[in-house]
Amino acid sequence: MPFLFFKFLTVIDPNNGCLTEVSAVVAEDVTYPDIDILPTTAITCVDSTANLQVEVINGNTNFEFEWTAVTGIVTGDVNVPSILVSTGGEYTIQVTDPSNGCISQSNIIVEEDIEFPQSVASSDDILTCNLEQVWIHGLGSDQGADYSYIWFDADNNPIIGATSIILPVSEPGFYTLEVLDESNGCTSSAVVEVLQDIASPDFSLSVPTVLDCFDTEVSINSSVYSNNAVSYNWMLEGNTQTIGVSEDLVVVEPGIYVLELVDVTTGCVAVQDIEVFQDVDFPQVELSVNGELTCLDTILDINAAILGSDEFLELTWINPQGEVLPDPQVQMTVDNAGVYQLSVLNPINGCQTDVSIEVEENSIYPEVVASSPDLLDCNTDAVQILVDLGL
Repeated sequence: MPFLFFKFLTVIDPNNGCLTEVSAVVAEDVTYPDIDILPTTAITCVDSTANLQVEVINGNTNFEFEWTAVTGIVTGDVNVPSILVSTGGEYTIQVTDPSNGCISQSNIIVEEDIEFPQSVASSDDILTCNLEQVWIHGLGSDQGADYSYIWFDADNNPIIGATSIILPVSEPGFYTLEVLDESNGCTSSAVVEVLQDIASPDFSLSVPTVLDCFDTEVSINSSVYSNNAVSYNWMLEGNTQTIGVSEDLVVVEPGIYVLELVDVTTGCVAVQDIEVFQDVDFPQVELSVNGELTCLDTILDINAAILGSDEFLELTWINPQGEVLPDPQVQMTVDNAGVYQLSVLNPINGCQTDVSIEVEENSIYPEVVASSPDLLDCNTDAVQILVDLGL
């Protein structure tokens, strides 16, 4: 409010020393606007602006306002009692009373809290045939009472109930962790990829030959094309008993053999089977001879009856003296009694049949004794010869 001041003036006449005193009343108005800056909120991720508002407690209502920024940024109309700012910093309000020219000013600091939380998403394992569920986590993220979490799937849909910093998952793909700082509303997110390895081991089986009289055992060979280590489990079809645990399996019996291959790292299993064949068909041979050696029949034929085709079979005849007969045929002519052996070899499978037959001989000469009881002489010109056939 205005103040009154009294001013006194004394005038002295130097010629006569007389003086006169007069007074005057001077009015003074130096009342400054009494301003009050209302409290404001900090700029955060939720509240992106702050409202700066000033009130003048005394004086008239025709004050002039001017906002300026010390370290912040002012935009728009600055000559109003209230402005919005979107940047933290220090601001100055100047209020002028146009009636007396008195000016008041005050500063206000707008806090800015838009610090984003740290978010880190990780997975320590991959999905495999052994491990059908893995944990993903954000343990490297900011933690505390002010922070909350939510997980999103590969389609960016929130996962129901996934509000913990760790999450069990059973499907491969990309997962997003969103971290919220509830004190300022700021969020940040991190993505983690859950990998899956459920590929079965890749392998093939082969058998170089069949079981026969040449090869009484064969090896089933496996060729593995996987990079991971594998374990082997050989079985017979229809039987779960293990008969081998090595890369290859030696067998002596025909049949269907099964290899179960397990990826040691992932636990994934692959199964293949292979059949081992056997060719042990021996030539079927029968020998016959058409009679026996006699003084009339001094040679005989030994006949070999071979079941099926004999075009590729190899024949070997051995006489009673152990000698190999030349030019072996299915019919051999012999002139000696004794045991004859025929070996018939199948050169394809190595199977050989040995048969023998005895050629008998009936060449016993009759035992004849001739005698004459009388002598031929001058009186006897003929005698009788007696023959004893031993009958």
